[in-house]
Amino acid sequence: MHGKSTAKEGTRLSSFALAALALAFLFLDSTGLALFPRQQWFRAAGFFAFPLFCFLLVQGFMQAKDRKKYALHLLLLALAAEIPFDLLLFGRPFELSEQNAAFSLVLSLLALTADESLKEHMPLRVLSWLASGLLALILNVSYGFLGPFLCLSFQNAATAKRQALSAFAVSLGYAIVLLCSGADPAFLRPALAAPLSCVPIFLYDGRPSKCGRALSFILYAAWPLVLLLLLLMRSTRIVPPWFLK
Repeated sequence: MHGKSTAKEGTRLSSFALAALALAFLFLDSTGLALFPRQQWFRAAGFFAFPLFCFLLVQGFMQAKDRKKYALHLLLLALAAEIPFDLLLFGRPFELSEQNAAFSLVLSLLALTADESLKEHMPLRVLSWLASGLLALILNVSYGFLGPFLCLSFQNAATAKRQALSAFAVSLGYAIVLLCSGADPAFLRPALAAPLSCVPIFLYDGRPSKCGRALSFILYAAWPLVLLLLLLMRSTRIVPPWFLK
């Protein structure tokens, strides 16, 4: 019995393991964006990673001792990543047609705060959910309404199984909405990777993160630094131009 219990525990994922997995797939997505801009299938890695970030955001929101500081760190991450994101995606430092995924997480954090404050007012809660999704579309954040809706579903799911089910259902619903809205198949196909995020979420061990300040800083700074590195590689032609086609 003890051996079975140990084996079962070995299959569980810590919050750090989830963050590392999400970052790895996000880096793959960013690399495809920088070096293979016409290969849309690289975006599947980003769609797989995004629900994991939303899940970790909810865990951090529930465990944070200072939520204002938590929100500030997230906003600084979004601001730091925006210029290299725009340069890689659009070739210019300022573009409003799409904001990077960290801004979607900032908006989701606001949605979580509003939902928590409106617990006793169900009609207002529903309106706040709809407003968060609409605001995500208006602000053109990456992944649209998927971020706020995923985070809200995670916050209101009572168990790990329900959170995993929420990841699958909300992500699949997002893909169906894209299909019904006539989205480009090149964008729709990668979106089908998002429901697969339910597997690592189901394996989460439920333990709060014990990362030190230095490791937490590295996790926050990793994505903007990778974007800058990829931008440098492309602008200095370390990568041959034919490799970008």
